[in-house]
Amino acid sequence: MTQDARLLQVLEPLLKDSRIQCLNKVLSTFQNAHAYIVGGAIRDVLLNLSSPRENAGEDVDVCILNAPAKAVALAVHEALPESRFVPLDETWNIYRVVLLTGKKDETPLFLDIAQAQDNDIHADLARRDMSFNALALDTQTGVLLDPFNGVNDLKQKRIRALSLANLKDDPLRLLRLFRFHATLQSSERPSSLDAQSLRWAKETLPFLHQVAKERVSCEWFKLLSAPRAFPTVQLMAEAGILEALFPPLTALKCVSPNSHHHLPLWEHTLELVNQAELIYPDLDADTQNALQVPSGHGGTEYGLVKMACLFHDIAKPHCWKVASLADGTLKHRFLGHEKAGAELIKPLLHAWHLSQHTQKRIRLLVERHLYPCTFHAESTEKSVLRYFRKIGDATPYLGVLGLADTLSTRGNAFGEGDLQRSIDNQLALLKRYWETASQRNAPPLLNGLDIMALLHLPPSPEIGRVLEQLKEAQALGEIKTREEAVAWLQT
Repeated sequence: MTQDARLLQVLEPLLKDSRIQCLNKVLSTFQNAHAYIVGGAIRDVLLNLSSPRENAGEDVDVCILNAPAKAVALAVHEALPESRFVPLDETWNIYRVVLLTGKKDETPLFLDIAQAQDNDIHADLARRDMSFNALALDTQTGVLLDPFNGVNDLKQKRIRALSLANLKDDPLRLLRLFRFHATLQSSERPSSLDAQSLRWAKETLPFLHQVAKERVSCEWFKLLSAPRAFPTVQLMAEAGILEALFPPLTALKCVSPNSHHHLPLWEHTLELVNQAELIYPDLDADTQNALQVPSGHGGTEYGLVKMACLFHDIAKPHCWKVASLADGTLKHRFLGHEKAGAELIKPLLHAWHLSQHTQKRIRLLVERHLYPCTFHAESTEKSVLRYFRKIGDATPYLGVLGLADTLSTRGNAFGEGDLQRSIDNQLALLKRYWETASQRNAPPLLNGLDIMALLHLPPSPEIGRVLEQLKEAQALGEIKTREEAVAWLQT
């Protein structure tokens, strides 16, 4: 079987997709009309990233020639029951047909129909961002157009921009280059960004401020949420792009290694992202699942943890004090850098138009990043459960950040045994979090009204404090029934 035949066989499900079959029937009513499936749907099928529910994936884009895209989209909408018509961009003639499956909690299927630029598929493909996104599949003949050798680039995991002008047309595309560099990364075959594309990305960087922050943050969190994003973050750091995105990071370069940190602060910070990914196989299944929970902005909670890795020591340059000890050695202190860091990043996170959930999560992780390291095998059950209640559902994410920080800290003040004990303790702490979930989440035996009645107290902050103490006693097994809770309260 020739390579073309194999490609056609792989792409055949796209042509058999119900949306495309309906589109072809509609096009038959327009004289000389033609359609091509373009971009991501082809790329994802070739990468075997298509949705398990639909071989063609949830989102399919098509370009229309010799017919008005709006009329075609409306005709498809009318031909497909349980669908909706949504104009996406009237200026560029882009329209969406949404297929509602009728099943609860199931993602709708999209068919995006656009007018081919200059009514020419080759001209349209030439305006795209990367070679493997400039692919077009004829919906009627099954012929694949690959004018920029995108299939081979995809096979080699090579990210190659088509032109500097295309990047400047939409500066967000420079981040898309790095996002694909991250999402295509694997240990079997690392992805690469060709030198020309990297130069173009740097030239496009000054124009990125023109792009809506919501679009920038979406690409950024997709990048960070990739299983192996570190090589990309490192590449962006070397190219100066990471500092351009987050200017406060530049100050980290002034902090030198010390007895606790074998790396300068800048390298230590990047290494945290690396260790947060390398530790993943050692995490328990519940923590792994928690990291993959969607967090908004196109990413996962794992991406938020890696963002916190980059910011965890961001205030250290401002809190840095060096003292000479009696033995002639220097002691580096960074007192209060955790809370100072949480405040320092507050305007930055707000300027990125991030959701309140995302801002609070990242600031909490930065402010509390030293907390997990304070626990050890002899820590009391009460202190452990109090930690879980204080941090709440962010506990597994803070645990991963703490582990990454420990694994990136190998100064001569630590023996190898000390480091391993700390890692073992933190892994055990994460496991304990999931083991105690049922007792921590048990319904309270008394509520605030009960407490006010039994203690003859008016509404006040004191009620909340008593409730917390009651929850703690219940979680520790000191009280198990309502009667025991009443007796505990009265004593």
